[in-house]
Amino acid sequence: MKIWHMEQYPLGDRRLPHHVYPPKLYTSEQLQTLTGIISYKVDVDDANAMKKRISRVKADRKLTSSDIFTLHENMNEFEQKVKFQTLEMK
Repeated sequence: MKIWHMEQYPLGDRRLPHHVYPPKLYTSEQLQTLTGIISYKVDVDDANAMKKRISRVKADRKLTSSDIFTLHENMNEFEQKVKFQTLEMK
């Protein structure tokens, strides 16, 4: 996963990198410190391993619900959904 500081007013395809110049990359730990977002790595090709990992994270953090977003390019309103999922760090 790559995390970077996004340019203030991105133009064009939001799926492409919109780095500030010079590029400023963040680690997962820096992202958590700056925003409170915690990231977890899961193997999406192994459904059982993914379910176990998600269950373990939910149990560790005492969560009772979860959301999974799957975006496909050919879905309706793809651009709006990508825009909604984009996090702008300031």
